[in-house]
Amino acid sequence: RAALRRRAWLVLHFTVSICGAALVKWAQWASVRRDMFPEDFCEAMSALHDDAPRHSRRQTDAIMEEQLGVPISAVFAHFPDEPVASGSIAQVYRCTLRPEVATACSARDPELARRLRLQHKQWAAGQRAMQGQQGHGLQRHSSGGGSG
Repeated sequence: RAALRRRAWLVLHFTVSICGAALVKWAQWASVRRDMFPEDFCEAMSALHDDAPRHSRRQTDAIMEEQLGVPISAVFAHFPDEPVASGSIAQVYRCTLRPEVATACSARDPELARRLRLQHKQWAAGQRAMQGQQGHGLQRHSSGGGSG
């Protein structure tokens, strides 16, 4: 039974990681709510705090150069190929500024806005469908109460 639960949480972790930033952010929040969720669920979802889906270095370069207005090499003496962490909406890199100190730098997920709009539309449609079902249930209940 415990092995089956672990496997289920791994499948859920994978599914959440490909569903987009909003669901990843929810799972990150849920992972710290041990008062609301089972311990093994919280443990599985906690991996999403620093190991969320990553975008490519090429996308990072394009984002950084667009935001900075100059090539990355003009600002950073060192900018590694791999991020040290990837969160729900950004990746974190350990960089060295020209010429002095190391700092953290993040690059926003280039698809974030589009995915959030799509998820909002899907959630709104689901909410409308649920409200429609609730409305029908209330009508049946209230009409049944009026005739008896």
